[in-house]
Amino acid sequence: MRSIHDMHNAALSLLYSWGLAHTFTSVGKVFAGRYRPNYLDMLEDLSISGDSDKEWNGRMSFPSGHATIMFAGCTWMALYMAGKLKCFTNKGGEAWKSALCVGPLMAAWLGAITRTRDYHHDFSDILAGSIIGACGAFVSYFCYFRSVFDKKCHLPKVRTHCGVCIDHCPNAVPARFTKNRRRAPTGLPS
Repeated sequence: MRSIHDMHNAALSLLYSWGLAHTFTSVGKVFAGRYRPNYLDMLEDLSISGDSDKEWNGRMSFPSGHATIMFAGCTWMALYMAGKLKCFTNKGGEAWKSALCVGPLMAAWLGAITRTRDYHHDFSDILAGSIIGACGAFVSYFCYFRSVFDKKCHLPKVRTHCGVCIDHCPNAVPARFTKNRRRAPTGLPS
């Protein structure tokens, strides 16, 4: 990270990614109410222990919350690394940079697959959670950072006083007009 501004945007963007993805997943779990693959085993344990939270948790399979959070964080990290390493600019990236950026996505995918191996989710639960997490990461990343195809992709967006990115603000004065100019006096001469 190059500056406090970059660190601030990165932290806000990552938290926004997790929050957005988690909100969609939580609402989806309540409305879908799909049973987990191990629901019958949970009911047998429930008859022994009498824990009603396990019964409620057995109906929260779709979409996978673990896959959502992993893909929200790791997709965001892959985008952030691609921007910082300038993998997709016009000059072209190097193979090792692209491979480095795919690493977080591989970690998220392997983490999501463990949910089927543990028999807690079906594949469709994981796929839906992964898509929700990746979409949340894309939305949050592009709210705070430039496109990974931009030549200035390694820099965060700079916002103006009105909250609009300075590149798109109609009231913003371009930097080439503000350098080395004397300011006009603000007060009336006395």
